[in-house]
Amino acid sequence: MRDQYPCFVVAPQCPPEQTWSAVKGWTGPNAFEEEPTAPMKLLLGALDGLLKEFSVDQDRLYVTGLSMGGYGTWDLLTRQPQRWAAAAPICGGGDASRIAPAKGVALWAFHGVLDPTVPVVRTQEMIAALEAAGGKPLYSEYPYVKHDSWNIAYGEPELLPWMFAQKRGGRRRLGPGGGCAFATALQSLPRRRADAVGPVVSQTVEGAARAMGESEDDGSERGGLFR
Repeated sequence: MRDQYPCFVVAPQCPPEQTWSAVKGWTGPNAFEEEPTAPMKLLLGALDGLLKEFSVDQDRLYVTGLSMGGYGTWDLLTRQPQRWAAAAPICGGGDASRIAPAKGVALWAFHGVLDPTVPVVRTQEMIAALEAAGGKPLYSEYPYVKHDSWNIAYGEPELLPWMFAQKRGGRRRLGPGGGCAFATALQSLPRRRADAVGPVVSQTVEGAARAMGESEDDGSERGGLFR
């Protein structure tokens, strides 16, 4: 895999009972806050340090996350839209009124229609806001899937080729070559609350999927690429 997609991977851990973004509830909308949470502040500092320490193609920085990490992904896009070449938020949400500046970032979002933890409308409203601003996000909505949509999303055969083909500013990079890319993987330490599933941002998105454990929807059907 690294022969095909040479990259650095960072998988920061969010401490228990903390969050990557200012989430006040998993079902309703959440307003963006200018001051990042403590874990997000540490992550931003770590990213800056790693990019100084290693030889990284800064036009190819990618981020993905699921559930609380999906919220974190949307928060990073809102906070630093100029930094990312591509993003893949899964079953998360954000502040639709603040996402317009990220319209130029290549984005592929995923959500299960039957999600009881983070309602599918949380992703739908973010996609609608990007489209209204002139963006062209991709969106896969899985009709028979609950909260564990990451099990299907990270198994999408087109996801990795799509992600690693993106360059900042909308330029597509086809095939291997050039400097190393950098993929951020937001993780969370074990937490007691079942509604606070942590984020994942990608390495090679397949590995992230395997790391997330068993599906709660055995036999769920795969949805299609809607946008």
